[in-house]
Amino acid sequence: MKEMRKKRPIFQESSEFLNILFHNIEGLKCNFNAFRRHHLTQKADVICLAETWLKNNNEIDKLELDGYNLLHKTRLSSFESSHPLHSQKGGGVAIYFRKEMSIKKIDSCEHLNLEYITFEVEKNNTTIIICYRSPQHSKKEFLINLIEHLEEISIEKHIFLIGDFNEDTLNNKSKTIDTKLKSLGFTNIFKDLPTTNSLTSLDYNIMKKNSLKRPSSTSSLFEQLASFGFKKVKVLGDGNCFFRAISHQLYRHEHDHSNIRSVTINYLIDNMNDFAPFVDDTDSTIENYIERMSRNGTYADHLAISATAVILNKNIIIHEIGKTPLLIPGSDFIDHQVHVCYNPDLLHYDSIVCVNNESAFLSAEQILFTS
Repeated sequence: MKEMRKKRPIFQESSEFLNILFHNIEGLKCNFNAFRRHHLTQKADVICLAETWLKNNNEIDKLELDGYNLLHKTRLSSFESSHPLHSQKGGGVAIYFRKEMSIKKIDSCEHLNLEYITFEVEKNNTTIIICYRSPQHSKKEFLINLIEHLEEISIEKHIFLIGDFNEDTLNNKSKTIDTKLKSLGFTNIFKDLPTTNSLTSLDYNIMKKNSLKRPSSTSSLFEQLASFGFKKVKVLGDGNCFFRAISHQLYRHEHDHSNIRSVTINYLIDNMNDFAPFVDDTDSTIENYIERMSRNGTYADHLAISATAVILNKNIIIHEIGKTPLLIPGSDFIDHQVHVCYNPDLLHYDSIVCVNNESAFLSAEQILFTS
């Protein structure tokens, strides 16, 4: 007779282990009975769920599991009302954890436009983030907000980043999220295993790391800005971020970004001969450069930033981690300032204000002037 071999158990029956189950539930309410009756469900210490599809938290009292507490976050509460995903159906994340477990929920200081729940399991100092990225959520903005949260946590402990990022790690195409998280020290445990019926690996991305890598020059941009009494105000990462940040500096909202881009382009057109010598091989001619920079979603470079400074009659102060704030001249008066910060890893700009939300200002001694 054929030898019957017992399958190795998925979960460890020992207090030394933390058994975590992740599932893209695609509707917790409609799949709850099947979920709670599954033989693996009650064996987990922590159950992380994505795509709960719950519209509000009024429904969670009907979704209780014996022996578990429940935390849930809707898509509606995850995104600001102005964000395109705020009003979209679906989404939502949740965790069930055993009632005898002691956990501490960790919230961000700012609204991140990110579907996530972060908590620390106090017994073994493990931080777990359950996170979901909708296919409609740009990878760039998702990474910007996720990395900001990781930097804010600032815990030198084990971090498990669990969720559905809708990026197939088995595909040979560019894997923006996977590549960026690797650069931060994460390892994708399931990168070589298909996790869907279509043999893709996108619903079971689990990352594990020991500590967040930080630049040696300073612990974080947050602390660098705080030393001046400043803070960062996030803007949407859609390729228009520089103009969005300038819009926020001028009007305290980012909605005028297209008009600021248009004014900048008109200035470039009127002064083509002055800017033509600075066009590189990417565009070859100033006409090609202007045509490309005119498109919505095109990242602003130093040429466009310089033109924006002049046309607005403002000195643009750019903050970057580990560097002295850099002044791009646009005005003869030092107090005519607007402040933005730049993340070179993500090619992203955000707005900078004082901690009391007033306009930021630096003296000439605190700024590096461009030649």
